Parts: sequence; structure tokens; C-alpha cells
Amino acid sequence: MSKDYVIGLNLSCSWLWGVLHSNSTLFSLRNLQWLNLAGNNFIDSQISSRFGILTGLAHLNLSGSSLSGIIPLEMISHHLSSRISLDLAGNFGLTVEEDRNFRSVFNLSRIVVDFEMFAKLKNLEHLWLVRNLNLMLPNSGNCSFPRLKELTLLGVNLTSTFPYFLRSSPELEVLDLSGNMISGPIPECGDIPHQLCNATRLEVVNLSNNSLTGSIPHCFINLSASVLDLGANKLVGQIPEIFFSRNNLKMIQLSQNRLEGTLPRSLANCKNLEVLDLSENELEGRFLYWLDTLPNLQVLNLRSNKLRGLINSSRKNNHPFPKLHIFDLSNNSFYGHLPTEYIANFIAMKNESRSASQYMWVNDTRATYQDSVTVVMKGLATELVRILTVFTSIDFSRNFFEGQIPESIGDLKALKGFNVSHNNLTGSIPSSVGNLTNLEWLDLSSNKLDGKIPGGLADLTSLAWLNLSDNQLEGLIPQSRQFDTFNHPFDGNPRLYGEEKAQFEHWIEWRAVAMGYGCGISFGISAGYIMLETRRPKWLVRKVERWLVRTVERKRRRKTNKPKKNAAQRNHMRYLFMTDFKH
Repeated sequence: MSKDYVIGLNLSCSWLWGVLHSNSTLFSLRNLQWLNLAGNNFIDSQISSRFGILTGLAHLNLSGSSLSGIIPLEMISHHLSSRISLDLAGNFGLTVEEDRNFRSVFNLSRIVVDFEMFAKLKNLEHLWLVRNLNLMLPNSGNCSFPRLKELTLLGVNLTSTFPYFLRSSPELEVLDLSGNMISGPIPECGDIPHQLCNATRLEVVNLSNNSLTGSIPHCFINLSASVLDLGANKLVGQIPEIFFSRNNLKMIQLSQNRLEGTLPRSLANCKNLEVLDLSENELEGRFLYWLDTLPNLQVLNLRSNKLRGLINSSRKNNHPFPKLHIFDLSNNSFYGHLPTEYIANFIAMKNESRSASQYMWVNDTRATYQDSVTVVMKGLATELVRILTVFTSIDFSRNFFEGQIPESIGDLKALKGFNVSHNNLTGSIPSSVGNLTNLEWLDLSSNKLDGKIPGGLADLTSLAWLNLSDNQLEGLIPQSRQFDTFNHPFDGNPRLYGEEKAQFEHWIEWRAVAMGYGCGISFGISAGYIMLETRRPKWLVRKVERWLVRTVERKRRRKTNKPKKNAAQRNHMRYLFMTDFKH
């Protein structure tokens, strides 16, 4: 076979040994897409820079092959970084090229390495390794990065404790260790490096989706970051009062932990805050009305906590939550009426002119962090990665709200989703819901709503999910092709019926009238026959006779169109009729 047709070569565990020369015929296989040389014995061999000429190579496995020398990272980052799956693990003689001009290692996606390889890069400023890696972080003092500005190890299967080597990175600006399996507590201040807590240039702290325990360190009060993401860990205790005046935080993501206590009052200092997600914790206390004074807040998620009480707005604030477009208070113990003042003043939810492709961007200077939030959409919990500003939703479900749904809900023309299910709401569905032309899902189930379904609801062409079950609605369900596609949206409303039932009842009604008319005539004829035969009672017999004669006379006169008959003719007709009737 011609070497031009070779696209894959598996020589793993083939007892190959000796030196892997740069003039090997391997490098003449220009169409090679994957190459596996793992588990061989290339003692005293280095990784040849000629791997860079294999521009079509997508998978390269050199693990456990006794390679030594310097890893040509320039070759990797320039030629292979965008598509290579590279495995260099188990080659303990490999080191990283130490070049004072070498500043960044980016986009080494799908790479398997030993982190010690990077220990000699004293001038390294940016290290960005993402997805499908297998890394072991050293806790020894042999690894240090004094000039490191950005460390992103996103979803690289880290299985160590918190990386203590960061104590030697005073210039760190971005720290993203999310999506790993880091365990143990976040170290306190004698433990977490003093330089990290006082890193005045740190912009992003992302330690989400790990197994961190303990409480949030109070020394985080010194952070100047715009993003603090500790979500999806096992953190406990209260949220400390660490949000000092004039802080730069744009996103606080602490969801899916075990945090308790009340919301810290210092959150009022976060005037730049755009996203506050404290969902799925054990927070207690009342709704903090001063949250509506945060002028830039766009996402507020307090879902699934132990919060309680009334929802009241700030008395001095005429424009509460001016930019809010995701508001989730579901699965708490709030009661009273729905926050009508908020609903009437959600300016961002009234604006339909925003671009459909415009994303929130809580970190303007870096592309490494993507803001995200989990919402219940169309009955399912959905994670929104990169939040569209055009996405608007309100979720007040699973509380103890009562009273009516305000008519002002119809003013929120940009609203995509509205969920107030599992409350104690009464009254009718406001007709203004027919104005919500962008609405995609609506859940009003498990309340005490009555009255008819507004006809305008059937005209919402964007509506893809509807649940009105378990209420006290009544009357005819509006006709809509979309309603036919929904999965039992009207169950549990015994006085609600569809067009088929209406037609059936109409048919039954006329059938009953016809049957009654027929039965009445039969009964009348039978009774008349008996009375005429017995002549009892006489007064009733005379009345029946006169009624029957008049009826027959009118019918015959219509047919013949003859003038009115005289008394003799009437008596003769009576005689003929009674004679026919008896026979």
C-alpha cells in the first residue's frame, strides 16, 4: 500500500526500542491522522519537532515510551494545538523548554501530561488547558510560577487538593479551576496564600464544580475580582460580610452548596453586580428589599432555599430592578400577594428591541469565563451557558402566594417564561396575557384560579408549553392548534370542557327536547283517549276537545287557505275528529 493512503498507525506495546530519529519514515506519512506509539522503549529519544509537519495529525499517543529531553511546546502550540489529542503521560524524563521569551501555553486541548513538566517555566504568564486532560497538581515547593497571570485548568480531571503552589503567583489575574474533582476545604488565611487574597489584579476566581468543603474564607474581602464563582461545591456556613464598598464584582455565583444563615447586608455595596445566583442552598430569613436598588442587576436567582415572608420593594426606589430579566424565587416559603410593584416596573422585561444575539458579558477583558445560570424552563431544569440578554423569565412557583395575578403582567412584552404554579392564587387569568407575544412557556398549575381561559391565550404563536391543570377553571377551552400539541394542560379542571364536549352536549340537549316533545304527545294522546272514553273529569275533557279542534283547524286552514268555518262546520269537524280518534 502506498504511504499516501496511510491515515492511521497503531504501534502501541510493540516492543519497539532504540532512538526515534527525526529522519524516521514516520514523518513521511503526510496524510497520517492518528498515531499510537504508547508503551514502547524509546530510551534516550526526544520528541522530534518534525511531528509538526504532520499537519493532519489529530491523535498522538506517546505515553509510557521512556522519552526524555525537552518538549517542543512551540511546535505543539503553533502546529497542533487546535486539533491534537496528545498523550505524554508516563515519560518521566521529559521536561519543558525554558525560554525567557516563552510566555503562553494556550489551547492544549485534549492533552494528557504530568504537571511537573511546566515547573521550569519561570516566565510563564498564561497557562490555559481545557477539557479531557489528566493532570496531577504538585503540592511541593518545586513548582512555582512567579509571573503567572492566568491559570485556566478547565475540566481537566484534577484529583488533588487546593493548589498550594499558587502562593508563588502574586501577579495572578485569572484563576479558573472549574469542572474538576478538587476536594477538601478552601484554605483559610495562615493556609491560602497571602498573595492570592491580596492579588490586586485578580479578575476571575472560578473554583466551581469541584468538591470543596468548609466555609468561604473571610480573606476574600481583599479580592478585587469581577467574578467569584464557587458554585457546585460542598461549602457550608454563612456567607461572610466580604463585599466591601466600591468592589468590582459583576458576578457572584454560590449556587448548589450548603450555605446557611441570612443574606449578607454588604451585598448592597455591589453596585456593579449583574448576576447574583444563590440558588439551591439552605439560606434563611426574609427577602432583602434593598436588592432592588442594585442598578445593574440582571439575574437574581434565589431558588430552593428556606427564605420566607412578604416581598416588599424599597420605599425610596421608584425604579426597582431596572435591568432585571431573570427573577427566580421559586421553592421557598414566601407568602402574601405577588410583588405587583416589581412586575409593573420591570423595564428590561418590557423592552422587545434588544438584539437576539446579544449575550451578557460579566467579564469584559477575558474570554475564558462564561457566565451561566440554571432555570426551570418548560418544566425542566436547564443550564443557560452564556446568558442572552433577550432571555427573560419570572418564576415564583412553589411558595405560598395568594391573591390575583396582576393585569400588569401583560406589559412585559419581552417575557419568555412565567411560572407561578403550586401557590394559592385565586381569581381569573388576566386577559392581558394575550399581549405576551414572546411567551414560550406558561405554568399556572396547582392554584385556585377560576373563570374562563382568555381567548387571547390561544393566539400566542410562540407558546410551546402550557400547564393550567389543577385549578377551578370553567367554560369552553379556546380553539388552538397549539393546544392540541400540549400534554394534558387542562387536567384537574372539572368544569372546563373542549369543543367536542360542547357539541356533544348541544346534541344531547336537542335530543332531549325532541324526546320530550314526542313523549309529551304520546302521553297527551293516551290521557286524552282515557278521558274521552270515561268523560271524566268533564271540564278537562272539554278543554282538551277545544284545544285539539283549534289545533287541527289551524293546520287544515294553512293547507287549504280557506276562509274561517262557521259553527256548523266546526261541529261537523269535531264529530269527524272524535270518530277517527276512537277508531
